[in-house]
Amino acid sequence: MNRLRVLVLLVVAAVLWPGVAPRAQQPTVAEDARALEPTDHPALPADPSQLWMAPSRARAPRPASLNELARAVKLEVDGDFAKALPILADPAMQQGTLGHYAEYYKGLAELRVARAADARSTFQSLAAKQPIGYLVEATALGEAESDEALGDLGAALEVYERLTQMKTTAPDEVLMRVGKTARALGHKDKAAEAYSRVVYEFPFSDFAMTAATELETLPLAPIMAGSNRYKLELGRAERFFGAKRDAPARAAFELGRAAAPGDDRELISVRLAEDDY
Repeated sequence: MNRLRVLVLLVVAAVLWPGVAPRAQQPTVAEDARALEPTDHPALPADPSQLWMAPSRARAPRPASLNELARAVKLEVDGDFAKALPILADPAMQQGTLGHYAEYYKGLAELRVARAADARSTFQSLAAKQPIGYLVEATALGEAESDEALGDLGAALEVYERLTQMKTTAPDEVLMRVGKTARALGHKDKAAEAYSRVVYEFPFSDFAMTAATELETLPLAPIMAGSNRYKLELGRAERFFGAKRDAPARAAFELGRAAAPGDDRELISVRLAEDDY
């Protein structure tokens, strides 16, 4: 019986449905036609290169000087500096947008083939042209390495110290160079300061352990409560602890525990206990 009622209702609905007036919000056929009309906008260009981010397929050939520069750099990457040098020494290579890079690689090739005096002259000439970006740092490093190769450690140290005042890609490495050069010149205090900065400012650096070893043979201020070195040691220990570097954290806490005042000693004891746990 229920099925019959359902069938009757369906038949009635089917009969009455075509006669139901369209709802007000439903578009008519004419309205649909108007909605599908093409929009009024400028025609797209036939040449895709005129579209945004669509370069032309017919690109201009790369200048021969750029091809030669790429070949010279590839030779240097492969360690063949002797073959790269004649290419980079061509004055035409040092023209254009990448001219400063060509000059830098020329100096690098000269340095690697034991022509340190020529390399230093090249790097100094490039620095005088005020390059931008990474070339500023790379050129200074090349000049300092040339100074070292020529035995002029004082000049090298001056360049390295100048780099510590700049934002560089590897400040910890620059400080290590300062420490090494200063120590070779007998400036133990300056070397200790450079190595200390690596240890305390860059405790997770690959150079930190080497710097700490160097510090063991250099004069350092004793670790006393309230001293700058004590604060640095405690800060380094906390950074190791926060990074879950248990062994170096324990060593740093143990180093400062003897000089720690009451509150700090309690903190160190808690940290050591947490480390044991």
